Parts: sequence; structure tokens; C-alpha cells
Amino acid sequence: MAQHSTLPEAIASQPWAPSSWRSKPIKQSPAYPDPSKLTKAAAELSRMPPLVHPNEINALKAHLREVAQGNAFLLQGGDCAELFDYCEQGAIESKIKLLLQMSLVLIWGTNKRVVRIGRMAGQYAKPRSIGGTSSRRGTAAGWQCDPMHGNTLSTPAGIKTRRFNDIYSELEQSLRIHKEQGSYLGGVHLELTGEAVTECLGGSEGLDEDDLSTNYTSFCDPRLNEKQALELAFLVADHYSREHKK
Repeated sequence: MAQHSTLPEAIASQPWAPSSWRSKPIKQSPAYPDPSKLTKAAAELSRMPPLVHPNEINALKAHLREVAQGNAFLLQGGDCAELFDYCEQGAIESKIKLLLQMSLVLIWGTNKRVVRIGRMAGQYAKPRSIGGTSSRRGTAAGWQCDPMHGNTLSTPAGIKTRRFNDIYSELEQSLRIHKEQGSYLGGVHLELTGEAVTECLGGSEGLDEDDLSTNYTSFCDPRLNEKQALELAFLVADHYSREHKK
């Protein structure tokens, strides 16, 4: 669930510094056996330019507000876990291209602007259990479906995979339930890649268990390949297109 909220005054008034996060509770912290190497790496990172400009953060807040109000659709996608080997032009361009293609399809089907969030450059370590915040005005919720993580299975050979039909079925049910309850499903979160991997079963290619070993390269969970991801975008767009005609 994507949330747009205002930080409580007590938090907002606290002084900030690049190292102020160290004074906060850390619920999932990796173990660093060599503190000197950690200090050296942190110093090197501190000299680098920011991955995201503050203006982009403010713009994203405004975009998420539009999602929560039902005026936009959120598309979030990328790898389950990244390798530093993925940090090369071809791999990055293929994922960005795929997200752009999917967003164009969704714009056509939903008749809404699409907010794209790349699941990139932050999946080397994944802390969780981050609590939400709300203001006196309440929390504006943008509901987002993750049809990936509840549909992971293992084949008899022990290969982790997902079925395309299961992924779409959960997404379709989420769309239906939100409509029945008078709420708005504002986005989807997908684990995907722009490469021709063979990690998820089914789709128009008809991948079966024997095909998984052809090009299974995921470092963690199975991802939709380019064709499967685009096919899913078309199915979602078609759903909205049919709803508009009713």
C-alpha cells in the first residue's frame, strides 16, 4: 500500500544529519565483520552524488497523492534482488524500456496518468518493518496489489517459480473486490526484468517446467520476462477498458 502522509511535528522538528539514522532503532541490520571496511565504504558513498534529487521526492509525493485520490495508476517493477553486475547500461535500459512500454499500455486502458517507480538501486539490502505515519488529517491510502509474493511455488525438481495465470488471477480479483467495495486499486507491484528469462510458468509463450532451466538467472525470486510483463499490462488495460464501456 502506497501512502502519502505528513510527518508529525515532533519528528519533523528533529535535526537531521547524514548520520542521524544511526540513532534510530534498526530492526534488520546486516553484520559487518570488518568495521574499518564499513567505515571506508560509507565514506566513499558519502562523497557520491545523490541517487534521487529532493525535487524528485517532492514530485513523487504529489504523484502518490493523485494515486490515492483515484486520478492516477501506480506501476512499480524491477528485480527481486539485484547484483552489482546488473549496474550496466544494457540491463538498466531494458528495464526502463519495459516499464515505459507497460505504462503506455496502461495509460491507454485506464485513461489515467501512470506513475512509474523502478525497483532499482535499492535491492542490494532490503530492511523492512517500516512503520507508517499519519497527521491529524489522517492517512491518504493508495491501494497497491502485489500478486507476486503470495504465488511462489517450487516444482518437483525444487525450482522456485510462479504461474502467470495465478499472478493475473490475484490481480483481477483485487480489481473486482475494490470495485465491489467502492474503493480504488491504484497500482500494481511486479517483479520483472526486461530480459528473456524463463522463470515464471505460462503466459503467451506457454513456458512449462522443462523450460525453466533455459534461462533462469534470478538471484532470488522468479521474475516475469519482457513478454509476460507486457502481456499482463495488456490484460489489466483491457479490464479497465471493458469497465469504461459498461
